[in-house]
Amino acid sequence: MATFTVTNFLDFGTGSFRQAILDANGLGGADEILFDLGLSGGTINLTSGELLITDDLTISGLGADFLSVDAGGNFSRVFNIDDGDDGNFLDVFIDGLTITGGNSGAFAGGVGGILNAENLTVSNSIISGNDSFYDTAGINNSGKLTITNSIISGNNSFYGAGGIENSGKLTVTNSIISGNDSFYGAGSIENLGELTVTNSSISNNETAYGAGGIENLG
Repeated sequence: MATFTVTNFLDFGTGSFRQAILDANGLGGADEILFDLGLSGGTINLTSGELLITDDLTISGLGADFLSVDAGGNFSRVFNIDDGDDGNFLDVFIDGLTITGGNSGAFAGGVGGILNAENLTVSNSIISGNDSFYDTAGINNSGKLTITNSIISGNNSFYGAGGIENSGKLTVTNSIISGNDSFYGAGSIENLGELTVTNSSISNNETAYGAGGIENLG
């Protein structure tokens, strides 16, 4: 396992988060990305589009209250986790980050926060302030998604789920899904697959046409 340390807030070049992901993608096998403690309290602003993960990876943040990754509403999602091989499932772990500012654009389609087709675990993180017009604002999962000790809030979609759309396997534990909105779609979770929710709060999610809480179609 190789370890890469992010040392600056830039979106390109040596020491950047994007470069660390590119380097990890280029190595076979599981890798880990860490963040220099000097970045605590800051934000990594994305200016070059989504962050694509195509290999096994652990991202160990500094804590959701101390480090954010912000797409800035620049017509791009934040993370795309997909190796392009439907027969292979990557293991990806994201811990201790705030993921925000994803915006698919009014006519671009796509997902605001995270698009996942792999085996993804999100823990101790906040997914908030992401937007989509024709798809999910927070997380769209077609693989296996585990959410633990995390908050999904303040995500907004027009056609699609405000919080999470699941067509794979979704497990939510010790988490809060609150204050997400959709016009045509579920406010919090739209489920077309397998869903388990344990010891979690789902509240104050709204929609005009659909379920405010969980819309179960699976």
